[in-house]
Amino acid sequence: MTLRTRNDSSPPDVSQSQETVGRYLSTLSGALAAELLEKHTVRVCGLGVFSVRHVPAERRSGKEGVTYHPPVNRIVFERRSVSQADFADMLSQRMHLNAAEAGTLPEIFQAFFVRSLQNGEEILLPGFGRVYTREKVPDFEPDRSLAGILNSEYSSLEAIALSAEDHEIGRSRPMKAVLLPVVALMLIAVAYLFLSPGVRHPKAGTSEQTPVISLPLQPVSELRHEDSTAGVPLRGQVLLEEGEYSVVLGTFRKKETAERESGSFRFPETGVFIWPVTGKGERYYRLAAGRFNSFAAAEAWMDSTGLGRSGKANVQQAKRRVVLHGEEGL
Repeated sequence: MTLRTRNDSSPPDVSQSQETVGRYLSTLSGALAAELLEKHTVRVCGLGVFSVRHVPAERRSGKEGVTYHPPVNRIVFERRSVSQADFADMLSQRMHLNAAEAGTLPEIFQAFFVRSLQNGEEILLPGFGRVYTREKVPDFEPDRSLAGILNSEYSSLEAIALSAEDHEIGRSRPMKAVLLPVVALMLIAVAYLFLSPGVRHPKAGTSEQTPVISLPLQPVSELRHEDSTAGVPLRGQVLLEEGEYSVVLGTFRKKETAERESGSFRFPETGVFIWPVTGKGERYYRLAAGRFNSFAAAEAWMDSTGLGRSGKANVQQAKRRVVLHGEEGL
């Protein structure tokens, strides 16, 4: 079969077009997959643009509890106009065709794709996926093998489901959970005023206020690591005391994943740390930020950073002390 060049303006014969499509469709599919994997986008005349979109880990709440879903790379299809020249250049490189051989393919495939969509027919591209019409709108379903390659780095990650007893204190927390930490702090402040020597007790009717109690990260002296460098959390450092709060940015089954994702967050004067947790006999890792003495303070900080609007971060209370690199945890 002799292919026409782009300068030949005569319309392609229908039988010749069908023969060409059948001959080159599998090779074309492989070219599309290779282009997408390398450049994360591929433009096809007659169809549109296929691109890779990264979806970060997300948290979904339900009646039974909370489920943390791992990150995923998805292929997004947009129905747009693509020039035959751009499509031909990609075909020449990926299918190893010279200009004369690739000259007529864009026009033939464009006509084939447009006709198939107008007739509501499915376009099967082996190893790449299928384009079909749903409610008169073109849609795309990627081939499982292609989706697997795009998500190979997340293949070992699974969704983590936590029951209502295991997951964090939500926005509908009972009032008791809010009042206990506040009452405890008030009692500590009163004990400090009356028991510490040399402290002047405020007289009745005065307007003196109890000083604000600051909660910086404090190292436990017996666990201090002498080789720690400046700016790096010390081994044995107390990340959270029992009853304190932190903002959870994500939950992962592997510590390495949490460490990798931590590089995506930078907050002035607020530390990000990994919080090991054991639930239902399994070990997983929370990526958390900040240390707060009340739910309200943690929630206010979360909202100030914009994390509250995203719905992916949440406030978590420590049920017991959390120590860096120690065995203590929730």
